Amino acid sequence: MSLDDLETANNKAWGTFFIRFAPKKTEARKGKVQGAADDLEDFASRLRGGSVELGAEFDSASVHVTDAIKWQIGDLSNENQSHWIEAAYGVSFVAKEMSSWADVVGTFNRRLLDLIDQWAFAVESAVNQLPGKKEYAPSIGHDGDILTQYDEVHHERVTQIINDLKDKRDAYTEQNNNHWEDYRDAAEAHAKRIGEGATDANVRRLIEAGYMGWSAFNLKPESAPFPIDPEQAEEDAKKLAEYHGPNAKEKDAEYWQALQMLQLITGASGALEGKNNQKASVEYLENLFAALNEHSGREDLLTYLVGDADDPEAAKAFGEGILTLSDERYGGSLGRLPEDIRNAVNGPSEDARSIAEADQEVLAIYTVDDWARDVPNLAYLFESADPHMRGGTELSARLTAAVGSALGDNTFKNMDLGEKVDDLAGDLLDVSFRNIEANYDVLTDTGVKSKDNLDGREFTAADVLKGLFTYEWEDDGETARGLIDWIAEDAAKSGEEWADERERAGEAAAHLIDTLTTDPSPNSGEETGGIFGDLTAIGGKDDPKAMGEINPELSASFGGIFESYIEDFGGPGFDQNMYAKDVDPVNYPWAEDGNVLMLTPESRAKYMQLVVGDEEAGAKMFSAIESQRIAGFVDYYEGDSLHGDENSYSGRLSSLFDAAVANHGWGTYGNANDAYTYEVEMKQAGGQMLIDETVGRLGSGILTGLYKEGYKEIIESVVDKYDSYPETLDDMGYKERMSPTEKELELDAQLSILGIRTDAGEFDVDSLDPDLRSSLNDGDGGLVGSTDEKRGQDPTFQPGAVIDRINEDVFGSTKEQKSQDHQLVDQYVDDYMEGYREFGGLRADSQSEYKERIDTGRR
Repeated sequence: MSLDDLETANNKAWGTFFIRFAPKKTEARKGKVQGAADDLEDFASRLRGGSVELGAEFDSASVHVTDAIKWQIGDLSNENQSHWIEAAYGVSFVAKEMSSWADVVGTFNRRLLDLIDQWAFAVESAVNQLPGKKEYAPSIGHDGDILTQYDEVHHERVTQIINDLKDKRDAYTEQNNNHWEDYRDAAEAHAKRIGEGATDANVRRLIEAGYMGWSAFNLKPESAPFPIDPEQAEEDAKKLAEYHGPNAKEKDAEYWQALQMLQLITGASGALEGKNNQKASVEYLENLFAALNEHSGREDLLTYLVGDADDPEAAKAFGEGILTLSDERYGGSLGRLPEDIRNAVNGPSEDARSIAEADQEVLAIYTVDDWARDVPNLAYLFESADPHMRGGTELSARLTAAVGSALGDNTFKNMDLGEKVDDLAGDLLDVSFRNIEANYDVLTDTGVKSKDNLDGREFTAADVLKGLFTYEWEDDGETARGLIDWIAEDAAKSGEEWADERERAGEAAAHLIDTLTTDPSPNSGEETGGIFGDLTAIGGKDDPKAMGEINPELSASFGGIFESYIEDFGGPGFDQNMYAKDVDPVNYPWAEDGNVLMLTPESRAKYMQLVVGDEEAGAKMFSAIESQRIAGFVDYYEGDSLHGDENSYSGRLSSLFDAAVANHGWGTYGNANDAYTYEVEMKQAGGQMLIDETVGRLGSGILTGLYKEGYKEIIESVVDKYDSYPETLDDMGYKERMSPTEKELELDAQLSILGIRTDAGEFDVDSLDPDLRSSLNDGDGGLVGSTDEKRGQDPTFQPGAVIDRINEDVFGSTKEQKSQDHQLVDQYVDDYMEGYREFGGLRADSQSEYKERIDTGRR
């Protein structure tokens, strides 16, 4: 049928009945409109730098724009690249709208032709129904009476035929008018959308109508709609079910096609980057896992998904799907996961769980055996996921809590896992630790009680930390430090844009230190003692080992946190552990961001004791404290005070360190000799770290040797006060032996002044007197006035000797200058010792005192 057929039918109808069908028509033709759309699509393809054939591929699959664009768009500036993408995006959108309009035109013309066909048939039928005309029937005009051509006996029949044809003509006209209105409305809508451009709503319409596939998303994954239908999940799950379970088929192309949408949502397509796609994506994942759960029947879901565990690609897709569905950033949650997976995340129940429904049905308890079945499967799925993908905050916090507490209460040891506990726990924690918000929630006791899970079990930070930190990790605790490493990293971030991260880190540090150093822990009970006692005597009282001895990586991480807050550790003591915000800068001048980590002196010493449990971590802490002292002295000498009391800060830090080392010695060795040896070795190693750092800063030359040798004298003065160790140090006073002396501090200050004046460019090697130069090189410069033989019995320091000679011979200092320097040194010593004595009561003098006063929660 065509418009020519309309003319033929109308000629016959008019010539017979004086009736005509005059529908509204359009000059537009679908083929021409679609041709224009194709031309635009070709142009869009060329804008992307590809061939015409690339267009279909670009719209039918997920392809990143810089992969599809053959020109080197990736090398363009962000601004120019954006222009190219926007141009291609806009042209592609108009092309798809033109395709949509072509279909509207086609629909209107098809409907018109249908009506013409019906009209032609109606006319032909009406003509065929007419009786024969009477003999010598008169000719009539268009305004004549047709009935005059027929015998009277046929008038009624002819009238009916004419009326029926008119009724059909009117009905077809009304339909055509309706089609015309639809056509005009569609024309206006298309014109309006093209005028608006590629808005989210307009692009979504094209996707839902089937005109646009992946092209919009490929060009602008951060904002363009994602071609996904949540309802399709049930069909995909039905197809996947054919390849899982006891009668599973061998995986083929149909399996991977059914898994494709899951892979696209969670994989590298970037679908979740755009807010517009998150709701549909999460709904798809929820529907998919719910349907798979139904298909699994009586088999638990994780076993059903893993199967024979021989397919890492499928495991990757399912693992990433679980993590994504749990992620609150995309609208997911732990509660949107099937119960089988929630159980595995939460760990074994202690009591039966009841559902708050009308019948108050009590479910079977999720047992340790159930968890032993599920843990390897969950670990396998999570291990297979992309290493940069994280789960939701609640899932991560609950998983950390479940694993940590299971390590602490021997649940893992009682499970027949068939694999190493370290491997399984490590795979799970590696995933849960990626979520810093969850780590914060665990440390602050705000995230270990699930809102969605029906399990009534609650964990505390003490439960979790005890398990994670007292378990003897094969990797020396590197796995467990993932819970806290972020604190030092976030604390070190500068700038207003990182204020929230710094505040989060400070609050976590306060809670961490409080939990580690408080005895007893909230739910430990009288028999088990507190967590500090657990960390200092792992293995029990018969063979106690400090945490740092079995997990040195944790001591190193603790040390990193200490260095991040070293100024707060050296501040005045407080009566509670907390992170204070917006403090008065007059009282806390060193707190540039207005926040302070407030800790009790006891908690500081205990926390530092956990650091020095590893000799390397302790040495690094000692080096940091000494470096802080040197920097503080420079500020003090140059009058550029940050704290207003740098030297007292240094004294407090030194006192805390000495207490930490001594208390560790008493708690671990139980005798002064071994404790003394450990302390000396640690200070030697820490001193060498500082020497190496200082030498690296000063470079080579005579002064470097002087400064290095001078600092060695300070360390050696501690080591070599006596020729040999007596059998017992109790009577001689271990505390007194290891405390700093005023002579040592004077020498320290004099060397620091020399370093300051040298850094200022006042020193010239060539100007040294030959005798002085020789004495410096020989190491006999008067840094220590006594001979080596006499020093072992009665050390007599003359700390100012060499300094005074250099002041006179090299710097040409006046008597007043030397006097001023000596006054500064005297004040430094007084302030330092005042700070040291302020925290002097934190150190135990014997093993019994340590147990009774320091480590009261030890088992």
